[in-house]
Amino acid sequence: MLLLVCIFLVIVGMVIDTTSANIIFSPILLAALRPYGVDPVHFGLIMTITLAIGFCTPPIAPNIFVASGITGIPIEKIISKAIPFLVAMFVALLLVTYVPTISLGILQLIR
Repeated sequence: MLLLVCIFLVIVGMVIDTTSANIIFSPILLAALRPYGVDPVHFGLIMTITLAIGFCTPPIAPNIFVASGITGIPIEKIISKAIPFLVAMFVALLLVTYVPTISLGILQLIR
């Protein structure tokens, strides 16, 4: 279920602003994931990371268009240089999603 949510949120992050997507989808998806025992803090981190990945992932990639406009570098060049970072962000997303201790470890130490 978490994998489906991650895929959905990456696609949503490609087309909708991160703040709007958070406001619209967080209550719906959190309610859907509660029966599976997903912690709200863990889900919040997953949602933030996946929307951030979607925000800089082609084909729409608003962050890449902004970077291109500011620097004057063509979009194709920026995308080719951003691919290793996108791969690293996807690996980090998988680690945070499937190893909840990464996101909840500090919180468990405080409690």
